[in-house]
Amino acid sequence: MKVIILAAGMGNRLKDVLKGKPKSLFEIKGKSLLEYSLEALLKNGIDEVSIAVGFKSEQIRNKIGDNFRGIKILYNKNESYETTGSMHSLYKSLRKPEDCLVLDGDIIYDPKSLREILKCKEKDVVLLTNCRKSKDEVYVTLGNSKRIAYLGKQLPLSKKIFEFTGISKFSKNFVLHMIKLHREKMKKGEFEEYYEDCAYRANKIMPWYGLVKENLAWSEVDKKEDIKRAMRVLERLGSYS
Repeated sequence: MKVIILAAGMGNRLKDVLKGKPKSLFEIKGKSLLEYSLEALLKNGIDEVSIAVGFKSEQIRNKIGDNFRGIKILYNKNESYETTGSMHSLYKSLRKPEDCLVLDGDIIYDPKSLREILKCKEKDVVLLTNCRKSKDEVYVTLGNSKRIAYLGKQLPLSKKIFEFTGISKFSKNFVLHMIKLHREKMKKGEFEEYYEDCAYRANKIMPWYGLVKENLAWSEVDKKEDIKRAMRVLERLGSYS
C-alpha cells in the first residue's frame, strides 16, 4: 500500500509563527508535525512514504532526508502548489492508481488510529471523530451503512455530525475514479479541489465509508488557536516516540 503525506501548502494562516517554514515543519515540543506523523507510521510497520511537497520543498528534504529512521522517503513536487488544491498534489504523487493511505501533513494523531484504519475491513474509508463545531472543520455525516452521506464546510442539519481528520484509505479502484474526476476538472481549468471533496464526488460512484473514533486524540494545526490543542493532544498521548 502506498502511503502519501500531503505537505505542499504554504500555511498562510500560520505565516507569522512559521517564519518562512512549510507548515509540516512547524515544531511542537521540539519536533515537527511531519516527524510526528512519520513516527506514527513507523510504529505501524510502514517502511516507505511519499511526501507531496511544494512550498519551500528544499526545507523538507533537508530536514527529513531520504531515510527517516528506516523509512524510505520519496518526494513528489507539485510545482503549482500556489494555485492548486490537495487533490492535485495527490494526483501528482500517484503515477498510477493503487491502494493508498493518505494523510494531511498538518495533523497530530494517536499512532493507534492508523492501525485501526489499516485493519478496517472497508477498503475505502476515512477516519472520523466527534465534531467540535468550531466553524472551521470539514463536517461529515453518515448513512445507515456508514457510507459518507455528506462532506463539506457547511454545517449540516443532522443530529450526528463528525469531523474529517485528514486520514483516509483508498483502494486502487476508488483512486481510479478520483483520478478520472480530477482530470475532468483539469480539462475545465479547475485545479483547486481538495482531495476529500474529490473523494466525496467519487463516493457517488462507489462507496466511501466512515470509521468513527469519538474522542480521538487528534488535532489539525491550521491556525494559531490549534497550537494549544495540539499540545494538549501530545500531553494526552504521553511519550509519542
